[in-house]
Amino acid sequence: LDELGGVSHSLYKLDQLELTTYLGTKKTENIPVGPTGAPLRPEWMEVETELDQNVCRLACFSENSLCIFQVGSKTLGLVVPTEISEDTFWDCFKNSVVTDLVEKELDEASLKPVNAKKTRVKHTTENLSAIPKGSFRGITKKEALMLEYVENFRLQFVELYPKRRPLFLFPPNECGINKFVCTTIRPTQLPYTELYDYDTCIRFVADFLKYEALEDPIQYPEQLPSPYSILQWQAGDCFDFSLVLVSLLTGVGYDAYVVVGYAPKAVTMYNQTKTYCPLLETTKDEKGDKQTEDKKKSTQPSKYAIKPALVLESQFILEQDAKAAAAKAAQLAAEDAAIPQEEEEDENAEEEDGGVDDLAGRRVHCWVMVMAGKREVGENFFVEPSTGRTYACNNSPYEGVEFIWNHTNFWVNMQEGTINSLAQIRENKDQTPKMENISWDLKNTDKWEFVLETQDPLETLRAEEGAAAGEGGENATPLAPNPEAGGEGGTEGG
Repeated sequence: LDELGGVSHSLYKLDQLELTTYLGTKKTENIPVGPTGAPLRPEWMEVETELDQNVCRLACFSENSLCIFQVGSKTLGLVVPTEISEDTFWDCFKNSVVTDLVEKELDEASLKPVNAKKTRVKHTTENLSAIPKGSFRGITKKEALMLEYVENFRLQFVELYPKRRPLFLFPPNECGINKFVCTTIRPTQLPYTELYDYDTCIRFVADFLKYEALEDPIQYPEQLPSPYSILQWQAGDCFDFSLVLVSLLTGVGYDAYVVVGYAPKAVTMYNQTKTYCPLLETTKDEKGDKQTEDKKKSTQPSKYAIKPALVLESQFILEQDAKAAAAKAAQLAAEDAAIPQEEEEDENAEEEDGGVDDLAGRRVHCWVMVMAGKREVGENFFVEPSTGRTYACNNSPYEGVEFIWNHTNFWVNMQEGTINSLAQIRENKDQTPKMENISWDLKNTDKWEFVLETQDPLETLRAEEGAAAGEGGENATPLAPNPEAGGEGGTEGG
Protein backbone atom coordinates (compact mmCIF):
# COMPACT_ATOMS: atom_id res chain seq x y z
CA LEU A 1 0.00 0.00 0.00
CA ASP A 2 1.14 3.56 -0.65
CA GLU A 3 -0.12 7.12 -1.07
CA LEU A 4 -2.36 6.14 -3.98
CA GLY A 5 -4.17 3.57 -1.84
CA GLY A 6 -3.66 0.69 -4.27
CA VAL A 7 -1.47 -2.33 -4.77
CA SER A 8 0.61 -3.66 -7.64
CA HIS A 9 -1.21 -5.64 -10.30
CA SER A 10 0.94 -8.76 -10.08
CA LEU A 11 1.88 -10.13 -6.66
CA TYR A 12 4.06 -13.16 -6.03
CA LYS A 13 5.05 -15.14 -2.96
CA LEU A 14 7.59 -17.79 -1.93
CA ASP A 15 6.73 -20.82 0.16
CA GLN A 16 8.45 -20.31 3.53
CA LEU A 17 9.23 -24.03 3.99
CA GLU A 18 10.78 -24.36 0.53
CA LEU A 19 12.82 -21.20 1.06
CA THR A 20 14.13 -22.40 4.45
CA THR A 21 15.04 -25.80 3.00
CA TYR A 22 16.79 -24.20 0.05
CA LEU A 23 18.84 -21.81 2.19
CA GLY A 24 19.83 -24.66 4.54
CA THR A 25 21.03 -26.91 1.72
CA LYS A 26 22.81 -23.98 0.06
CA LYS A 27 25.11 -23.57 3.04
CA THR A 28 26.10 -27.25 2.92
CA GLU A 29 26.30 -27.15 -0.90
CA ASN A 30 23.83 -30.06 -1.06
CA ILE A 31 21.37 -28.37 -3.36
CA PRO A 32 18.85 -30.91 -4.71
CA VAL A 33 18.63 -31.27 -8.46
CA GLY A 34 15.73 -32.15 -10.73
CA PRO A 35 15.41 -34.80 -13.46
CA THR A 36 17.24 -32.58 -15.93
CA GLY A 37 20.11 -31.95 -13.53
CA ALA A 38 19.14 -28.33 -12.90
CA PRO A 39 19.10 -27.24 -9.24
CA LEU A 40 15.66 -27.14 -7.62
CA ARG A 41 14.94 -23.66 -6.32
CA PRO A 42 11.77 -22.32 -4.65
CA GLU A 43 9.22 -21.21 -7.23
CA TRP A 44 7.45 -17.88 -7.15
CA MET A 45 3.66 -18.32 -6.99
CA GLU A 46 1.41 -15.53 -8.27
CA VAL A 47 -1.17 -14.19 -5.83
CA GLU A 48 -4.54 -13.31 -7.33
CA THR A 49 -5.80 -9.75 -6.86
CA GLU A 50 -9.17 -8.16 -7.63
CA LEU A 51 -7.70 -4.72 -8.42
CA ASP A 52 -6.93 -3.54 -11.93
CA GLN A 53 -3.40 -2.96 -13.14
CA ASN A 54 -1.79 0.25 -11.92
CA VAL A 55 0.92 1.37 -14.31
CA CYS A 56 1.75 4.31 -12.03
CA ARG A 57 3.58 1.99 -9.65
CA LEU A 58 6.60 -0.28 -10.02
CA ALA A 59 8.08 -2.64 -7.42
CA CYS A 60 11.28 -4.66 -7.84
CA PHE A 61 13.84 -6.63 -5.82
CA SER A 62 17.49 -5.60 -5.89
CA GLU A 63 19.79 -7.98 -4.01
CA ASN A 64 18.26 -8.01 -0.51
CA SER A 65 16.14 -4.85 -0.87
CA LEU A 66 12.60 -4.12 -1.97
CA CYS A 67 12.33 -0.93 -4.03
CA ILE A 68 9.06 0.82 -4.91
CA PHE A 69 8.79 3.55 -7.54
CA GLN A 70 5.65 5.59 -8.07
CA VAL A 71 4.30 8.39 -10.24
CA GLY A 72 2.14 10.95 -8.51
CA SER A 73 0.82 11.22 -4.96
CA LYS A 74 -1.95 12.97 -3.08
CA THR A 75 0.37 15.90 -2.47
CA LEU A 76 1.80 16.23 -5.97
CA GLY A 77 -1.38 15.21 -7.76
CA LEU A 78 -2.59 11.95 -9.26
CA VAL A 79 -1.28 11.06 -12.71
CA VAL A 80 -3.45 9.54 -15.42
CA PRO A 81 -1.85 6.30 -16.72
CA THR A 82 -2.19 7.47 -20.33
CA GLU A 83 0.03 10.48 -19.58
CA ILE A 84 3.03 8.36 -18.58
CA SER A 85 5.86 8.43 -21.10
CA GLU A 86 9.56 7.60 -21.19
CA ASP A 87 10.39 11.08 -19.86
CA THR A 88 8.04 10.80 -16.86
CA PHE A 89 9.79 11.49 -13.56
CA TRP A 90 9.20 8.84 -10.90
CA ASP A 91 8.88 11.19 -7.95
CA CYS A 92 8.29 8.69 -5.14
CA PHE A 93 10.90 6.13 -4.06
CA LYS A 94 10.83 3.70 -1.18
CA ASN A 95 13.54 1.25 -0.21
CA SER A 96 13.47 -1.43 2.48
CA VAL A 97 15.63 -4.40 3.41
CA VAL A 98 13.53 -7.52 3.13
CA THR A 99 15.10 -9.23 6.14
CA ASP A 100 14.27 -6.20 8.32
CA LEU A 101 10.55 -6.37 7.56
CA VAL A 102 8.46 -7.52 10.53
CA GLU A 103 4.78 -8.22 10.98
CA LYS A 104 2.81 -5.10 11.74
CA GLU A 105 1.05 -5.02 15.09
CA LEU A 106 -2.64 -4.37 14.58
CA ASP A 107 -4.97 -2.71 17.02
CA GLU A 108 -8.44 -3.95 17.87
CA ALA A 109 -10.08 -1.88 15.14
CA SER A 110 -7.71 -3.25 12.49
CA LEU A 111 -8.45 -6.84 13.50
CA LYS A 112 -12.12 -6.48 12.60
CA PRO A 113 -13.16 -7.93 9.24
CA VAL A 114 -12.74 -5.40 6.45
CA ASN A 115 -15.79 -4.75 4.32
CA ALA A 116 -14.76 -5.55 0.75
CA LYS A 117 -17.33 -3.19 -0.75
CA LYS A 118 -16.01 -0.25 1.27
CA THR A 119 -12.47 -1.07 0.13
CA ARG A 120 -13.51 -1.12 -3.52
CA VAL A 121 -15.44 2.13 -3.19
CA LYS A 122 -12.49 3.79 -1.44
CA HIS A 123 -10.11 2.62 -4.16
CA THR A 124 -12.50 3.96 -6.83
CA THR A 125 -12.82 7.31 -5.07
CA GLU A 126 -9.04 7.71 -4.86
CA ASN A 127 -8.51 6.63 -8.48
CA LEU A 128 -11.22 8.46 -10.39
CA SER A 129 -9.29 8.11 -13.63
CA ALA A 130 -10.69 4.56 -13.93
CA ILE A 131 -14.29 5.89 -13.88
CA PRO A 132 -15.78 7.30 -17.10
CA LYS A 133 -16.21 11.05 -17.05
CA GLY A 134 -19.66 12.59 -16.88
CA SER A 135 -22.53 12.06 -14.50
CA PHE A 136 -20.59 9.56 -12.38
CA ARG A 137 -18.68 12.42 -10.76
CA GLY A 138 -21.37 15.11 -10.65
CA ILE A 139 -25.03 15.96 -11.18
CA THR A 140 -26.85 18.09 -13.72
CA LYS A 141 -29.29 20.91 -12.95
CA LYS A 142 -32.24 18.64 -13.62
CA GLU A 143 -30.81 15.97 -11.36
CA ALA A 144 -30.40 18.57 -8.62
CA LEU A 145 -34.04 19.60 -9.12
CA MET A 146 -35.10 15.94 -8.88
CA LEU A 147 -33.11 15.46 -5.66
CA GLU A 148 -34.77 18.54 -4.21
CA TYR A 149 -38.19 17.11 -5.03
CA VAL A 150 -37.29 13.72 -3.52
CA GLU A 151 -35.93 15.36 -0.37
CA ASN A 152 -39.22 17.24 0.01
CA PHE A 153 -41.09 13.92 -0.22
CA ARG A 154 -38.79 12.39 2.41
CA LEU A 155 -39.39 15.25 4.84
CA GLN A 156 -43.16 14.97 4.46
CA PHE A 157 -43.04 11.20 4.90
CA VAL A 158 -40.99 11.50 8.10
CA GLU A 159 -43.43 14.05 9.47
CA LEU A 160 -46.49 11.90 8.69
CA TYR A 161 -44.95 8.55 9.69
CA PRO A 162 -42.28 9.23 12.32
CA LYS A 163 -42.14 5.58 13.44
CA ARG A 164 -41.48 4.19 9.99
CA ARG A 165 -38.00 3.12 8.89
CA PRO A 166 -36.03 5.84 7.00
CA LEU A 167 -36.38 5.63 3.22
CA PHE A 168 -33.48 4.67 0.96
CA LEU A 169 -33.94 7.42 -1.64
CA PHE A 170 -30.63 9.00 -2.67
CA PRO A 171 -27.56 7.23 -1.25
CA PRO A 172 -24.08 8.15 -2.57
CA ASN A 173 -22.62 6.23 -5.48
CA GLU A 174 -19.06 4.90 -5.77
CA CYS A 175 -17.79 8.44 -6.42
CA GLY A 176 -19.52 9.90 -3.36
CA ILE A 177 -22.25 11.65 -5.40
CA ASN A 178 -25.84 11.33 -4.17
CA LYS A 179 -28.13 9.84 -6.82
CA PHE A 180 -31.85 9.12 -6.85
CA VAL A 181 -32.18 5.32 -6.65
CA CYS A 182 -34.40 5.17 -9.76
CA THR A 183 -31.48 6.42 -11.84
CA THR A 184 -29.30 3.53 -10.68
CA ILE A 185 -31.28 1.12 -12.85
CA ARG A 186 -30.16 1.10 -16.47
CA PRO A 187 -32.41 -0.93 -18.81
CA THR A 188 -29.95 -2.73 -21.06
CA GLN A 189 -30.24 -5.48 -23.63
CA LEU A 190 -26.89 -7.18 -24.10
CA PRO A 191 -25.95 -8.53 -27.56
CA TYR A 192 -26.34 -12.14 -26.44
CA THR A 193 -29.46 -14.13 -27.31
CA GLU A 194 -28.82 -16.37 -24.30
CA LEU A 195 -29.69 -13.44 -22.00
CA TYR A 196 -33.04 -12.66 -23.61
CA ASP A 197 -35.09 -14.78 -21.18
CA TYR A 198 -35.47 -14.17 -17.46
CA ASP A 199 -34.15 -17.58 -16.36
CA THR A 200 -30.83 -17.15 -18.19
CA CYS A 201 -30.46 -13.56 -16.93
CA ILE A 202 -31.02 -14.76 -13.37
CA ARG A 203 -28.51 -17.58 -13.74
CA PHE A 204 -25.92 -15.21 -15.26
CA VAL A 205 -26.08 -12.73 -12.37
CA ALA A 206 -26.00 -15.46 -9.72
CA ASP A 207 -22.97 -17.16 -11.32
CA PHE A 208 -21.01 -14.11 -12.50
CA LEU A 209 -21.11 -12.05 -9.29
CA LYS A 210 -19.72 -13.06 -5.90
CA TYR A 211 -22.16 -12.51 -3.05
CA GLU A 212 -21.17 -10.50 0.03
CA ALA A 213 -23.40 -10.03 3.07
CA LEU A 214 -24.29 -6.54 4.27
CA GLU A 215 -21.81 -5.04 6.74
CA ASP A 216 -24.65 -4.23 9.16
CA PRO A 217 -27.46 -6.80 8.78
CA ILE A 218 -30.18 -4.41 9.99
CA GLN A 219 -29.11 -1.27 8.08
CA TYR A 220 -29.07 -0.24 4.43
CA PRO A 221 -25.66 -0.09 2.70
CA GLU A 222 -23.80 3.20 2.88
CA GLN A 223 -23.15 3.31 -0.89
CA LEU A 224 -25.10 2.10 -3.90
CA PRO A 225 -22.67 1.73 -6.83
CA SER A 226 -23.68 1.75 -10.46
CA PRO A 227 -24.22 -1.50 -12.41
CA TYR A 228 -21.15 -0.53 -14.46
CA SER A 229 -18.85 -0.70 -11.42
CA ILE A 230 -20.58 -3.78 -10.00
CA LEU A 231 -19.88 -5.73 -13.18
CA GLN A 232 -16.31 -4.46 -13.14
CA TRP A 233 -15.83 -5.67 -9.54
CA GLN A 234 -17.76 -8.92 -10.13
CA ALA A 235 -18.91 -8.81 -6.50
CA GLY A 236 -21.52 -7.09 -4.39
CA ASP A 237 -24.23 -7.38 -1.77
CA CYS A 238 -27.92 -8.11 -2.27
CA PHE A 239 -28.61 -4.50 -3.37
CA ASP A 240 -25.88 -4.68 -6.04
CA PHE A 241 -27.14 -8.05 -7.33
CA SER A 242 -30.69 -6.69 -7.61
CA LEU A 243 -29.60 -3.56 -9.49
CA VAL A 244 -27.78 -5.53 -12.17
CA LEU A 245 -30.55 -8.10 -12.55
CA VAL A 246 -33.35 -5.54 -12.81
CA SER A 247 -31.31 -3.57 -15.38
CA LEU A 248 -30.98 -6.69 -17.54
CA LEU A 249 -34.59 -7.86 -17.10
CA THR A 250 -36.03 -4.41 -17.84
CA GLY A 251 -33.81 -4.12 -20.89
CA VAL A 252 -35.29 -7.26 -22.45
CA GLY A 253 -38.89 -6.26 -21.79
CA TYR A 254 -39.79 -7.61 -18.33
CA ASP A 255 -41.63 -5.56 -15.71
CA ALA A 256 -39.01 -5.96 -12.96
CA TYR A 257 -38.61 -4.16 -9.63
CA VAL A 258 -36.05 -3.93 -6.84
CA VAL A 259 -37.71 -4.99 -3.57
CA VAL A 260 -36.30 -3.99 -0.16
CA GLY A 261 -37.60 -5.73 2.93
CA TYR A 262 -36.69 -8.40 5.46
CA ALA A 263 -35.55 -12.00 5.18
CA PRO A 264 -34.36 -14.78 7.52
CA LYS A 265 -30.71 -15.18 8.40
CA ALA A 266 -30.13 -18.12 6.05
CA VAL A 267 -31.19 -16.02 3.05
CA THR A 268 -29.22 -12.91 3.97
CA MET A 269 -26.06 -14.89 4.75
CA TYR A 270 -26.23 -17.02 1.58
CA ASN A 271 -26.66 -20.18 3.63
CA GLN A 272 -28.12 -22.96 1.48
CA THR A 273 -27.40 -25.94 3.74
CA LYS A 274 -31.12 -26.59 4.36
CA THR A 275 -32.27 -26.01 0.79
CA TYR A 276 -32.68 -28.59 -1.94
CA CYS A 277 -30.09 -28.55 -4.72
CA PRO A 278 -31.64 -26.94 -7.83
CA LEU A 279 -29.79 -29.40 -10.08
CA LEU A 280 -31.39 -32.29 -8.22
CA GLU A 281 -34.76 -30.59 -8.51
CA THR A 282 -34.32 -30.46 -12.29
CA THR A 283 -33.29 -34.12 -12.38
CA LYS A 284 -36.25 -35.04 -10.19
CA ASP A 285 -38.67 -33.25 -12.52
CA GLU A 286 -37.16 -34.98 -15.54
CA LYS A 287 -37.43 -38.38 -13.84
CA GLY A 288 -41.03 -37.64 -12.85
CA ASP A 289 -41.94 -36.76 -16.43
CA LYS A 290 -40.27 -39.93 -17.68
CA GLN A 291 -42.07 -42.09 -15.12
CA THR A 292 -45.37 -40.51 -16.07
CA GLU A 293 -44.78 -41.29 -19.73
CA ASP A 294 -43.77 -44.87 -18.89
CA LYS A 295 -46.87 -45.28 -16.75
CA LYS A 296 -49.09 -44.06 -19.57
CA LYS A 297 -47.49 -46.53 -21.94
CA SER A 298 -47.84 -49.41 -19.46
CA THR A 299 -51.54 -48.69 -18.87
CA GLN A 300 -52.37 -48.96 -22.56
CA PRO A 301 -53.84 -52.43 -23.27
CA SER A 302 -52.13 -54.64 -25.79
CA LYS A 303 -53.86 -57.34 -27.78
CA TYR A 304 -50.75 -59.50 -27.44
CA ALA A 305 -50.59 -59.29 -23.62
CA ILE A 306 -50.60 -62.64 -21.75
CA LYS A 307 -53.02 -62.97 -18.87
CA PRO A 308 -51.25 -63.24 -15.48
CA ALA A 309 -51.26 -66.63 -13.75
CA LEU A 310 -53.63 -67.17 -10.87
CA VAL A 311 -51.85 -66.81 -7.51
CA LEU A 312 -53.11 -69.18 -4.82
CA GLU A 313 -52.82 -67.80 -1.27
CA SER A 314 -53.79 -69.30 2.09
CA GLN A 315 -56.29 -67.20 4.02
CA PHE A 316 -55.06 -68.73 7.30
CA ILE A 317 -51.43 -67.62 6.65
CA LEU A 318 -52.57 -64.07 5.81
CA GLU A 319 -54.49 -63.85 9.10
CA GLN A 320 -51.48 -65.08 11.08
CA ASP A 321 -49.19 -62.49 9.42
CA ALA A 322 -51.64 -59.69 10.22
CA LYS A 323 -51.79 -60.72 13.89
CA ALA A 324 -47.95 -60.80 14.13
CA ALA A 325 -47.68 -57.32 12.57
CA ALA A 326 -50.27 -55.91 15.00
CA ALA A 327 -48.44 -57.41 18.01
CA LYS A 328 -45.12 -55.93 16.84
CA ALA A 329 -46.67 -52.46 16.37
CA ALA A 330 -48.16 -52.60 19.87
CA GLN A 331 -44.77 -53.54 21.34
CA LEU A 332 -43.04 -50.60 19.59
CA ALA A 333 -45.73 -48.20 20.82
CA ALA A 334 -45.24 -49.40 24.40
CA GLU A 335 -41.46 -48.86 24.15
CA ASP A 336 -41.95 -45.32 22.84
CA ALA A 337 -44.35 -44.52 25.69
CA ALA A 338 -41.74 -45.66 28.22
CA ILE A 339 -39.32 -42.88 27.17
CA PRO A 340 -39.58 -39.95 29.63
CA GLN A 341 -41.48 -37.08 28.12
CA GLU A 342 -39.26 -34.53 29.88
CA GLU A 343 -36.17 -35.63 27.93
CA GLU A 344 -37.99 -35.06 24.64
CA GLU A 345 -39.05 -31.57 25.74
CA ASP A 346 -35.48 -30.74 26.76
CA GLU A 347 -34.13 -31.89 23.41
CA ASN A 348 -36.72 -29.86 21.53
CA ALA A 349 -35.92 -26.81 23.66
CA GLU A 350 -32.19 -27.16 22.92
CA GLU A 351 -32.86 -27.42 19.19
CA GLU A 352 -35.05 -24.33 19.25
CA ASP A 353 -32.52 -22.33 21.28
CA GLY A 354 -29.74 -23.27 18.87
CA GLY A 355 -31.75 -21.86 15.94
CA VAL A 356 -32.97 -18.64 17.59
CA ASP A 357 -31.93 -15.48 15.75
CA ASP A 358 -31.75 -12.32 17.84
CA LEU A 359 -32.28 -10.23 14.69
CA ALA A 360 -35.23 -12.22 13.36
CA GLY A 361 -37.61 -10.03 11.41
CA ARG A 362 -35.11 -7.14 11.28
CA ARG A 363 -32.50 -8.41 8.81
CA VAL A 364 -32.54 -6.12 5.77
CA HIS A 365 -32.50 -7.82 2.38
CA CYS A 366 -32.99 -6.87 -1.24
CA TRP A 367 -34.40 -9.05 -4.00
CA VAL A 368 -36.21 -8.78 -7.34
CA MET A 369 -39.86 -9.06 -8.32
CA VAL A 370 -41.10 -9.68 -11.87
CA MET A 371 -44.71 -8.61 -12.41
CA ALA A 372 -47.15 -10.25 -14.77
CA GLY A 373 -48.26 -8.60 -17.99
CA LYS A 374 -45.09 -8.38 -20.10
CA ARG A 375 -43.18 -11.07 -21.99
CA GLU A 376 -46.01 -13.57 -21.39
CA VAL A 377 -45.45 -13.64 -17.62
CA GLY A 378 -48.67 -15.02 -16.15
CA GLU A 379 -48.09 -14.46 -12.42
CA ASN A 380 -45.95 -12.25 -10.22
CA PHE A 381 -42.91 -13.99 -8.77
CA PHE A 382 -39.87 -13.20 -6.64
CA VAL A 383 -36.25 -13.83 -7.59
CA GLU A 384 -33.43 -14.32 -5.10
CA PRO A 385 -30.53 -12.88 -7.15
CA SER A 386 -27.78 -14.40 -5.01
CA THR A 387 -28.88 -18.00 -5.65
CA GLY A 388 -30.99 -17.66 -8.79
CA ARG A 389 -34.06 -19.27 -7.18
CA THR A 390 -37.58 -18.11 -8.01
CA TYR A 391 -40.52 -18.11 -5.59
CA ALA A 392 -44.23 -17.48 -5.88
CA CYS A 393 -45.25 -14.28 -4.11
CA ASN A 394 -47.52 -16.24 -1.74
CA ASN A 395 -44.87 -18.89 -0.99
CA SER A 396 -41.48 -17.28 -0.39
CA PRO A 397 -38.98 -17.13 2.49
CA TYR A 398 -39.19 -13.34 2.75
CA GLU A 399 -40.75 -11.75 5.82
CA GLY A 400 -41.72 -8.22 4.82
CA VAL A 401 -41.48 -5.39 2.29
CA GLU A 402 -40.68 -1.74 2.99
CA PHE A 403 -40.53 -0.28 -0.53
CA ILE A 404 -39.83 -1.12 -4.17
CA TRP A 405 -38.55 0.82 -7.16
CA ASN A 406 -37.68 0.52 -10.83
CA HIS A 407 -36.31 2.95 -13.42
CA THR A 408 -39.55 5.00 -13.46
CA ASN A 409 -40.75 5.46 -9.88
CA PHE A 410 -40.40 4.62 -6.19
CA TRP A 411 -43.24 3.07 -4.14
CA VAL A 412 -43.50 2.81 -0.34
CA ASN A 413 -45.48 -0.08 1.15
CA MET A 414 -48.37 1.15 3.33
CA GLN A 415 -49.69 -2.36 4.10
CA GLU A 416 -48.50 -5.05 6.50
CA GLY A 417 -44.98 -6.32 6.05
CA THR A 418 -43.16 -3.24 7.34
CA ILE A 419 -40.92 -3.21 10.40
CA ASN A 420 -43.83 -1.98 12.54
CA SER A 421 -46.19 -4.78 11.52
CA LEU A 422 -43.43 -7.37 11.97
CA ALA A 423 -42.92 -6.15 15.54
CA GLN A 424 -46.61 -6.71 16.25
CA ILE A 425 -46.40 -10.20 14.77
CA ARG A 426 -43.41 -11.08 16.97
CA GLU A 427 -45.41 -10.05 20.06
CA ASN A 428 -48.23 -12.39 19.05
CA LYS A 429 -46.43 -15.74 18.77
CA ASP A 430 -49.45 -17.43 17.20
CA GLN A 431 -49.04 -15.48 13.97
CA THR A 432 -46.32 -15.50 11.34
CA PRO A 433 -45.50 -12.96 8.64
CA LYS A 434 -47.78 -13.54 5.65
CA MET A 435 -46.48 -12.08 2.41
CA GLU A 436 -49.48 -13.43 0.50
CA ASN A 437 -51.66 -10.70 2.05
CA ILE A 438 -49.70 -7.94 0.32
CA SER A 439 -51.43 -6.40 -2.69
CA TRP A 440 -49.12 -5.59 -5.60
CA ASP A 441 -51.49 -3.14 -7.27
CA LEU A 442 -49.13 -0.16 -7.40
CA LYS A 443 -51.93 2.12 -8.62
CA ASN A 444 -53.80 1.68 -5.34
CA THR A 445 -52.81 4.77 -3.35
CA ASP A 446 -54.22 3.28 -0.13
CA LYS A 447 -51.66 0.48 -0.23
CA TRP A 448 -48.69 2.12 -1.98
CA GLU A 449 -47.32 5.65 -1.65
CA PHE A 450 -45.38 6.77 -4.73
CA VAL A 451 -42.73 9.46 -4.94
CA LEU A 452 -43.44 10.79 -8.44
CA GLU A 453 -47.03 11.77 -9.15
CA THR A 454 -46.84 10.20 -12.59
CA GLN A 455 -44.21 8.40 -14.56
CA ASP A 456 -44.12 11.17 -17.14
CA PRO A 457 -41.69 13.56 -15.35
CA LEU A 458 -38.87 11.04 -15.13
CA GLU A 459 -39.52 9.62 -18.59
CA THR A 460 -39.58 13.12 -20.04
CA LEU A 461 -36.34 13.92 -18.21
CA ARG A 462 -34.67 10.82 -19.66
CA ALA A 463 -35.94 11.56 -23.16
CA GLU A 464 -34.68 15.14 -23.06
CA GLU A 465 -31.25 14.11 -21.79
CA GLY A 466 -31.03 11.38 -24.44
CA ALA A 467 -32.07 13.76 -27.19
CA ALA A 468 -29.53 16.34 -26.04
CA ALA A 469 -26.81 13.71 -26.20
CA GLY A 470 -27.94 12.62 -29.66
CA GLU A 471 -28.87 9.13 -28.57
CA GLY A 472 -32.63 9.39 -28.71
CA GLY A 473 -33.94 7.33 -25.84
CA GLU A 474 -33.31 5.65 -22.57
CA ASN A 475 -32.50 2.22 -24.02
CA ALA A 476 -29.79 3.42 -26.37
CA THR A 477 -26.94 3.30 -23.86
CA PRO A 478 -25.50 0.15 -22.26
CA LEU A 479 -24.65 -0.29 -18.59
CA ALA A 480 -21.67 2.00 -19.08
CA PRO A 481 -22.95 5.60 -18.96
CA ASN A 482 -22.73 8.24 -21.62
CA PRO A 483 -20.38 10.96 -20.34
CA GLU A 484 -22.49 13.64 -22.03
CA ALA A 485 -25.87 12.35 -20.89
CA GLY A 486 -25.73 14.21 -17.58
CA GLY A 487 -26.68 11.27 -15.37
CA GLU A 488 -30.30 10.64 -16.20
CA GLY A 489 -29.43 7.41 -18.00
CA GLY A 490 -29.53 5.53 -14.75
CA THR A 491 -26.11 3.91 -14.50
CA GLU A 492 -24.99 6.06 -11.62
CA GLY A 493 -25.06 4.10 -8.41
CA GLY A 494 -26.91 5.70 -5.58
